[in-house]
Amino acid sequence: MGPTNAWLEMTGVGGQSLRFPLDAGEVRVGSAGTSDIWIPLPGVRRLHCRVEPDAGGWTVRPARNARVRINDVEHLEPAALAVGDRLEVDRVAFVVRDAPVEIEVRVAAEATEPRPTNS
Repeated sequence: MGPTNAWLEMTGVGGQSLRFPLDAGEVRVGSAGTSDIWIPLPGVRRLHCRVEPDAGGWTVRPARNARVRINDVEHLEPAALAVGDRLEVDRVAFVVRDAPVEIEVRVAAEATEPRPTNS
């Protein structure tokens, strides 16, 4: 299974980052409204590719005759995808990102120490 807390990230309109999680199993990318990542562009097939977790990261499986590019290399067959790679579907580019979950617990001093009372 690929790293947990990983996502495909693209820069959207106005420079905002859009993130699509990769830790829930297979991710379907295409122009169909039922796709996990919906790309409504003429060059994108209804099911353009699938991104599936594997032992070292993910495998991108293009649909029949659909082209994807990983790190500027075109693929018609399944290809490996890892953190830091760039995935292009037609004119839309994603970068695979990950981050560890950081949990910080703070206990306020006043919550653990008795407060003086005014008598």
